[in-house]
Amino acid sequence: REALFQDGQWLDIYNYGILQKEWLQMIKAES
Repeated sequence: REALFQDGQWLDIYNYGILQKEWLQMIKAES
């Protein structure tokens, strides 16, 4: 998303970061 500083955007960015970390950990665990 482009507008990082609009109201409500920070929570989306934070959640996306957590999902990305969990996803990467799952991939590492499977390989």
